[in-house]
Amino acid sequence: MGDQIVVTREDHLFRRILHFHIKKDGSISSSAFMNRKKPDPELSVDLARLTTSEETLGRGLPGMGLAELAARAPLDMGLRVIHKPEPDNRAHCLVMGLATKEQCRELASQAKVRVPPHHSAV
Repeated sequence: MGDQIVVTREDHLFRRILHFHIKKDGSISSSAFMNRKKPDPELSVDLARLTTSEETLGRGLPGMGLAELAARAPLDMGLRVIHKPEPDNRAHCLVMGLATKEQCRELASQAKVRVPPHHSAV
């Protein structure tokens, strides 16, 4: 547990997404960074260098997709990205401090769909 890892601007983050997080034009909606329609102040992500896209997807519901985001996006916005491993997920991190929908829109504009979600995932 003592292996606290520092997330740098060069790192990449994975975020599981659902079909309604994808806009008609194929881009990611700001809702992918919200919880119950509000900015998620402790946004759960995985540190890409400590996991694989398959492992991250395997921890979610069947049919979920995967977005990838450069860690520089939240860090350059003044948000913190802290390594917070869980018993079954050494790669788990939290993006701390999301407070506005504008911040969520900014993260969405910089995220890319890595694995598209399926409509079957709830």
